[in-house]
Amino acid sequence: MSISAASVNIDGATVSATGGTASAFKSLGGSLGSKQVVFDGDNPLTRSSIYFNSSSEKAKVDAPNGYSQVRRSVKIKIPLILDNGATTYNTVVIQLACDVETSESEITELQSIGAQVLVSSALADFWRAGSTE
Repeated sequence: MSISAASVNIDGATVSATGGTASAFKSLGGSLGSKQVVFDGDNPLTRSSIYFNSSSEKAKVDAPNGYSQVRRSVKIKIPLILDNGATTYNTVVIQLACDVETSESEITELQSIGAQVLVSSALADFWRAGSTE
């Protein structure tokens, strides 16, 4: 399906995961505003990991309300062992950036729309083959 023919649900839509097997996070620590967790293995070369990062607003004179946006991001890395034995990492990066005046319900709406774009079967051609038609 083409991108222009796809759609997202708004105004209170919810998205949830079903099926599969739960894999608990194990913390690898972090510093102020960041944390790394692993799941699916203990070997540093073959385990899957998620990096969480959080940055608060900062005073910024040229911003509409005098502050930069709040940013929350995650980077998911899943190792893939290639046929030649080398390891590469498939990665998903998700970022939410919003004004400090954004309400909790508006943030939830952004999360819902983002999740739908990631998992929509209507957008499979884009995610798998890069088709923007």
